Amino acid sequence: MSIYVQRRCWNCKEILHGYTHDYRAIGVPFVQCESCLTYNRYDHINEWDLKNTFEKLRYIGVVIWTTILYAMIGPIIALGAAQLFGWDKSNRLFLYSYSAGLLIMTIVSTGLFLADLRTSRERLRDQHYIDTLCKLKLIRRRDS
Repeated sequence: MSIYVQRRCWNCKEILHGYTHDYRAIGVPFVQCESCLTYNRYDHINEWDLKNTFEKLRYIGVVIWTTILYAMIGPIIALGAAQLFGWDKSNRLFLYSYSAGLLIMTIVSTGLFLADLRTSRERLRDQHYIDTLCKLKLIRRRDS
C-alpha cells in the first residue's frame, strides 16, 4: 500500500510538489527546490541500476502483490454482471475472471516495468545527470 506524503525542502521548508505517493519506485532520486535551488534526495526512489539486490526484490514483490490485488477487479465485475443479469455465480466464473484479470494485469505491470527500466537506463546515459548524482553522493565517479 502507499500513503500520500507532502515533501518539503530540507533547507527552506517550501513544499516541493504537494502530496505524492510514498512507495518504492524507479525514478530520479532527487528534486531541486524551486525556491532555494537546493537538491533534495529521495530515499524511496532510485534508478534501477543503482538499487541494491534487496531494494530490487522489494520492488518486484510490491509489483507482484499489486498485480494480484488489481486482478480482483475482473471477478468483481464478473460477479456483479452475474448478479445483474441472473447468471449462474459458480466458482468457475470466479476462477476464469480472476485468471483473465491476472493475465491482463501481468501484461500491464510487465509493460510498465520495462518502460520504467528503459527510461531509467536512458537517464543514466546523460553525463549531466551522472554529474548531479555524483555531487549528491548517490554514485561514485567512474574513472575513465
